[in-house]
Amino acid sequence: MKKTPVYLILLALPLLILLTACQKATDHTADLRNDVQTIQAEIATQRKELKTIYQKYAQLQKAFAKEQKNNPETNLLTDHSTRTYRLNEQARKSLDRLGRSQKQVLKINERVKKVDITRINGLTSAEVTELTQSIHIISLDHENFTNFISAFQKDQTEFYRDAPELFAADKDGLDERQSRSRRYLGAVDQQLEILQVNLNSTEAAAKKILKSIS
Repeated sequence: MKKTPVYLILLALPLLILLTACQKATDHTADLRNDVQTIQAEIATQRKELKTIYQKYAQLQKAFAKEQKNNPETNLLTDHSTRTYRLNEQARKSLDRLGRSQKQVLKINERVKKVDITRINGLTSAEVTELTQSIHIISLDHENFTNFISAFQKDQTEFYRDAPELFAADKDGLDERQSRSRRYLGAVDQQLEILQVNLNSTEAAAKKILKSIS
C-alpha cells in the first residue's frame, strides 16, 4: 500500500484543527440555542397551566352553592361524582405539570450558567446573566406561589369538610368561610400575576440571546 507523504499530513493538520474548532464552536451555539428554545417552550407551558389553575379554582368556588344544595350531606371535594371534585383534580394536575416544567427550567439554567461565551459568536456575559437571573427570580416567585396555593388548598379541604354541617345549621358561618376562601384565592391570583410578569421578563431575555446568536 502506498503511504501518504509526511509533508502532506503536516500540511493538512492545520486545516483539520481549524475544521474541528469550527465544529466545536457550532456545537456550542446549537446547544445553547436548543436550551434557550426549550426555556421558551416551558414558559409557554407555565403560562397555560397558571391560567388553568386559577380558572378551575374560580369555577369550583362559583359552583359551590348550587352543588352543595343538590348534595347537602356531601363533601363535594372528595365525592368523585361531583363537578367540584373534577375541577379540583384538573387544577391539581395543572399544578403538577407546572412543577415539572419549573424543574426542567432550573435544570437548563444550570447549564446556561456554565456557557463559555468565548465559544459563541455574538453572545455577551450580560445577556447570559440577564437570563439566568430572570430564571432565579421566577424560581422565587414559584416558591411564593406554592406557599399561597398550599394555604388555599388547606383552607379548601377544611371548608368542604365542614360545609355540609354549616349548610344545614349555620348559614352565617358558611358565608364567613366562603368569604375567607375567596380571599385565599385572591391572594393566589396576586402571586400568579407577579409570576406572569416575571415570566415575560424571562422570555424577553431568552429572545435577546437567540437574536444575538442567530
